[in-house]
Amino acid sequence: MNKQLRALAKTYGISDGFLSEIEERMGINGVMDTLTAKKTVDGLLEVIRLAKDERGEKAVPEEFAHAFIELLG
Repeated sequence: MNKQLRALAKTYGISDGFLSEIEERMGINGVMDTLTAKKTVDGLLEVIRLAKDERGEKAVPEEFAHAFIELLG
């Protein structure tokens, strides 16, 4: 499912990246953050940051849902 969510998001110009060290230490699994969105090398907008381990993979559906809800306005 995560692979399909990432592919769908890519069609809308959305990608995901990794959490900062501070977010990791706080125990955050994932975040959808339009305030600190940044363009990535491939031209996608990185608005989702995930933990680098299984916690991040488990957070994919929730964080991408936040992004799609935001897109629907």
